[in-house]
Amino acid sequence: MDAIAAANKAKAEKEADKAAEILQVKAAEVVEQKTEEMDFSLRRRKPSGDFEEVEEFGEIEDFMAERARKKAQKAEITDVEDVYKRATRHRQKRGGFVETPDSEVYALRGDTVAIECELFNEHDHVNWTINNKPVSSDPRAVSEEQGYIRRLLIRNIVPDDTGLETAVELDGMKFTTKVNVDETPVEFTKKLERKIIAPMTES
Repeated sequence: MDAIAAANKAKAEKEADKAAEILQVKAAEVVEQKTEEMDFSLRRRKPSGDFEEVEEFGEIEDFMAERARKKAQKAEITDVEDVYKRATRHRQKRGGFVETPDSEVYALRGDTVAIECELFNEHDHVNWTINNKPVSSDPRAVSEEQGYIRRLLIRNIVPDDTGLETAVELDGMKFTTKVNVDETPVEFTKKLERKIIAPMTES
């Protein structure tokens, strides 16, 4: 009986020693890992690939406080950048038309037709066409830019211009305008008496 008890005691002591050894190994690994993290935080890599010491801390608390300060500073910079992006989002360039040309315009013989539109961006350039041809194809036509306004002028309108179609295009958006010339025929309401003009002769 004493032999069995002694064997069990020896076995228990052996297991206790083994457990203590395992705990010591684990503790050593934790210390080594912490040391490596701290060493890495205290060093920076040179372009050559080597490390150099950048700062020395007398106490671990100082090191942790400095690292927390740098993290907070980085977070603050990120917050400022996010605020700036949100604040400037509405200032981003907007293109297109504020007001488009009329779909039809009316004119009389000899008039100058003005077809105009307004843009969001004053630096945008539009493309005008007359019957699907460049403005330069009609010597009576000229395009103008005035601030946000874009204007097409066609001078000396004649009856044959009826049905003439102009178009303005910007960034894939296209708007057309048709010209209608009103030429009402002359109506005679009263017939004038016939008069003869001749030089006066002496009697």
